Amino acid sequence: MEHSGECLLNGTAPYVVKSPGLSEKLELVLESTDVKIDLLIISMRDLFSAAESRRRISAIAKNPKAPGGLSGTKKPGRQEAVLAEKFYRLVYTAVKHQVPTVYVYFPRIVKDPEYLYESIRPALLDTEYPAFLRAFEKVSRPELVHRFEKTQHSGLLGTLLRRSKEIFGK
Repeated sequence: MEHSGECLLNGTAPYVVKSPGLSEKLELVLESTDVKIDLLIISMRDLFSAAESRRRISAIAKNPKAPGGLSGTKKPGRQEAVLAEKFYRLVYTAVKHQVPTVYVYFPRIVKDPEYLYESIRPALLDTEYPAFLRAFEKVSRPELVHRFEKTQHSGLLGTLLRRSKEIFGK
């Protein structure tokens, strides 16, 4: 279940909050509330693929603001730079406030339940692996993970070339 991050500010957060936008609000949450973060889990994907996934969603939706689409920019070619800056801000804030943090590798986290379980075990309290595995199998959707190959044309140029091929079939 995804959350806006606002739930941390207004005190309605469940124990687990999934919010890609949290990187922009974490500093405010930690400085203005009594929220204690037991474990910050940061999913890592190679930067090109993370940006390309967002470009792809925005292109399919024909909307740069589509959920899961471009983040922090309307310019597809700037997505890597924006994501890198957001990542830096998130890690900086976590270090500054001594938030326990674990990094997990995407897409492995949606394909390898043992890896994910061992990685986030501190946040699972008394959850045993069989119960975790049942939940994992209900929500994991590895078929939705796309693999992106970095070509000689990436960023804005690559997006324009791919879009022109989609539109004109050349």
